[in-house]
Amino acid sequence: MLNLNSYIHRRQLEDIMSRWLLDRYRSDDCPRLKDITNFNSYLISRYLDDVCMRLFEYVAGEKITRFEVGHKARFKDFIVRNPPYQTPRIEELLAHYGRYPQDYYRHAPFHGVVYHTATAERPRYLGHSRIKRTRRIAEKGARRIIDHIFNMIKAQADILAGERSSRLGIPKSMLITDPQTQLSEFVHAERRVIKTIRKGTLSDGLDDGPALTINDVAGLKVILEDDLAHRLYDFVDESPDIKIVEIERHEGNYNATNLILKLSLDHERLLASPPEGRVLEIFARRGMGNGDIAQRYTSFVSNGDPDVHLEVILSNYGEMLESELGRCMHEERILTQRRQQEYRSPLAHNVRYLIEYMFLFTVSPTRTIDKIPIKLWESYMPDSFDEAVKSLWDIEVLPAL
Repeated sequence: MLNLNSYIHRRQLEDIMSRWLLDRYRSDDCPRLKDITNFNSYLISRYLDDVCMRLFEYVAGEKITRFEVGHKARFKDFIVRNPPYQTPRIEELLAHYGRYPQDYYRHAPFHGVVYHTATAERPRYLGHSRIKRTRRIAEKGARRIIDHIFNMIKAQADILAGERSSRLGIPKSMLITDPQTQLSEFVHAERRVIKTIRKGTLSDGLDDGPALTINDVAGLKVILEDDLAHRLYDFVDESPDIKIVEIERHEGNYNATNLILKLSLDHERLLASPPEGRVLEIFARRGMGNGDIAQRYTSFVSNGDPDVHLEVILSNYGEMLESELGRCMHEERILTQRRQQEYRSPLAHNVRYLIEYMFLFTVSPTRTIDKIPIKLWESYMPDSFDEAVKSLWDIEVLPAL
């Protein structure tokens, strides 16, 4: 099903998600979900910062420091403050940002840490880390599942077309299909897939693991000019706990190199930094309790997966500005992705509702639920989903007054 490779105990999460899509709820799912998502959020912040401090000190060759950001405003203000060089395009981007800051989604939530040189007067931006927010994980995960189900439906429709061509005694390649027949066959194919869901056999067609893998729950961006890009690769070569598993070059509006790294976790180091203070308060507000957190954390880490994946985006300063302020602004790419979802039937909406509900549950104060409120084969208005989410925070839906 959906493999979040930056998580440990990710196979347990896959199992729960697969069963919830089939409306197969178990009473022990709730505490397991809470632990998997919240402990992983804490762990990612620990191991990601450790990798970043090592990496950025290596590539900078000097002392570095960092600060946390919760929204894009502080991050974007910082990256424009001390440009390492100027070009006409950079001057254009900085000038426009200075005149029209309201155009740049400054209020967008951003769970990140910015790394820079420790020079007080002119700190140099080196890069940043970010942990994908709960809603974005749910959104991306649902989109992957929806696309996969859409492909299953199209495969079924193709089978139906083949059956029709056999009845007519002609090759399928010579079949001329009017739009109404195409629509009818697609609806029929969709009902076949929905039937497999109700029978509890949808997972038979969703075992294509790599197609549903998300490697970028934990990610970082490294800013190096092209002649210094080798420093990132040198760092990996000299780090016995890190290796590159995938490299992809993006060219066009978005020019950068995307790398997926496998990080071998130091479980002893993670166990030496258990959740405490403010983190425990957050866990309590998220319905995790507080009496046995330390014991659960120890067991969770000790029995967790040995490695995780991180996404690294390697870019130079000018291209980084394009991704934050220019021709391929990150926020606008996200909005475009949302608009371009090809399959938008009630089934697709229900997948999105269910996955989002599942992840929202993990950060809500509600400790357990009686049943899964969304069944993929039923029809819902958005209002039904809204009420299900409100119930997680015990928000009473008042009648009209």
